[in-house]
Amino acid sequence: MSPSSDTPLSPRPSHSESVSSNGVDPRNPHHRTRVLQVNYRHTFGGSEKLAATIGTALDPDRFESLFAAMKGDGEVGEMLRSKGYSTVVFGRNEGFDPFAVWRVWRYLRRTPIDIIQTHHVGSLVYCAPPARMLGMKIVHTEHDIHSFQSHPNELKWIKRLAKFPSRYIVIDRIIADYLESEVHVPSEKIHVIRNGINLDEFNASATKPIRTTDSPFTIGWISRLAPPKRPDLLVDAIGLLAEKHLHIRARIIGGGELEKGLADLIKTRGLSDRIEMLGPRDDIAHQLQEIDCYVLCSEREGLPISLVEAMASEVPSIVSAVGGIPTFVEHEKNGLLMDDFRAETLAELIQRIHDHPEKASAMARQGRKDAKEKYDLSNTIKQYMDVFDQVMAERT
Repeated sequence: MSPSSDTPLSPRPSHSESVSSNGVDPRNPHHRTRVLQVNYRHTFGGSEKLAATIGTALDPDRFESLFAAMKGDGEVGEMLRSKGYSTVVFGRNEGFDPFAVWRVWRYLRRTPIDIIQTHHVGSLVYCAPPARMLGMKIVHTEHDIHSFQSHPNELKWIKRLAKFPSRYIVIDRIIADYLESEVHVPSEKIHVIRNGINLDEFNASATKPIRTTDSPFTIGWISRLAPPKRPDLLVDAIGLLAEKHLHIRARIIGGGELEKGLADLIKTRGLSDRIEMLGPRDDIAHQLQEIDCYVLCSEREGLPISLVEAMASEVPSIVSAVGGIPTFVEHEKNGLLMDDFRAETLAELIQRIHDHPEKASAMARQGRKDAKEKYDLSNTIKQYMDVFDQVMAERT
């Protein structure tokens, strides 16, 4: 399958046109730094949303962003193209696909790129060899360590390719320590950069509708529907709360491989009138205004952007104590942490938010304050641009 691409930002050189060995077009020596964001799919997910946010927020006078997916297209790709960004899909097949390496090389050979930012080791595997051959720099981003712990082959790959990236970007200190101790990445190559958000967009407290005694208490779930996310726990918890005759509803926002099975489970449990599946949405700020409690009970996570968005929107949050989440959420101070994966535990925590609105509001206000202090997008983008500038300076 050939790479597909739409709406390029600027004309690409053909094979007959001159491209230097390091990927820089010699006819444009004062060009903006071209950064290619590479992810698994162009669908809504944490790393995919981060890549899109970074690429579209970089200073357009100094940087030009392009976007690639190893596997398939989706809502994020459509959104990027609607804004005039170039996208490409390499059509990687299941398992290890050596031809995907060739497809990446062919694309890079005819598309001058300065820095390739890979997300997750799967993207690094296919981009590292072509980048090395063409003299392009790699900045690699890891969002969690669970894939290395649960999939030994991924740990083997990152160890084999550890010398390829010029820099590593991670979202918290836990991942940085792991890369240093287990992968033996030099500490000076690792940058901890938090996933920032546009705080103005998610300041929903001023416009949030006031819930009356007649309106249902609404729970919001915003995530991919994949096995590690455990959306079934939310369904079971809603079932338990329904038995108590609490006026509670839930909105599930996101798509994925569990979508049909989850819809069947909701129907089988007789909860179709209480749980609404909305699919992937691009109006998350608005959706957060419509809910009273954010829930995410994943078995593994890095630090979900949707959690930061919920807390910035002053929405009380219940999340599992995994990955980087406890570095942000302090139990009963700015949110509630689940320490097991039982529907009974989740139902109990939801009822605490429901029954104690003043305490919930106090936690939500603290969550908003903490999000403003730690996760401002402008700080995140500045740090990314500083890393890219360092990498470019090493080329000269």
